This record gives sequence, C-alpha cells and structure tokens, in this order.
Amino acid sequence: MRGELQTMRVKPKIKDDQFIRKLRSLFSSIMPGRELEFILSDEGRSLVNDHFWERAINYNNDMLPWIMSRYDLRGRSVLEIGCGTGASTIPVAHHAKTVTAYDTDRYSIEVARERADFMGVFWNILINMHFDWLMV
Repeated sequence: MRGELQTMRVKPKIKDDQFIRKLRSLFSSIMPGRELEFILSDEGRSLVNDHFWERAINYNNDMLPWIMSRYDLRGRSVLEIGCGTGASTIPVAHHAKTVTAYDTDRYSIEVARERADFMGVFWNILINMHFDWLMV
C-alpha cells in the first residue's frame, strides 16, 4: 500500500519450561481450544482482561532469567512484599527454597494461593497483611 506504514504483529514465542507447561495446563482448563500465546495478542488481552497471564509469562521468560543470572535463587529464601495475585511470586517459587509473600488484599492472596496450589508451589507462604492499627 502506497504511503501507508503497515505493522505486522508477530506472535511471540513462549519459552517452555516446567512453569510454562503448568501455566499452559491451567490456561487450557479455563480457555479450552486456545493456546497460551493467545494471551499475548490484542484480542487475548481484551477478552481475558487478567494481567496475571501476561505478567507471569513475561516474568518467567524475561525478568526471571535476568534475576537468576545475577542471583542464584536455588536454595534461597525470598521475601516479596506486595505479591498481588502471584504473577511474579509463583515463577520465583519454582526456583527458590521458600517464598514468603505479603499483600494487603485478602482476595489477591486467595487467588495467589489457588494458583500456587495448581502450579505445584506448596512451599509458598502467602500472608495477608492487616493494617487495622493504622486506622486511628
């Protein structure tokens, strides 16, 4: 097309490892007939509208290898404050000895626990922080 710049979206390749295979299983139970890569498309983002999937994939494939190249998490204890629904906590827990994760939102902690159980992360300690003492 003359004078028009066309952009093509290339479907990103997700590096498969133990975490991604479990994530694929979880995703296929929720979205039968769809591949996990669907989440990374514009249609997938708008349809699913859940940041967990995209964050978990990107954290596992991009951020975690960078962290592991600088700090070997195997056999270590990790503290996460503000874990939310576990998008970064669960990939880390696949490498660390223990993860203690805190969040103030009870619903987020419940979702993170369910996801951790499904993903086989039973050594995670997820704690709901209460700030009632702040209400003076």
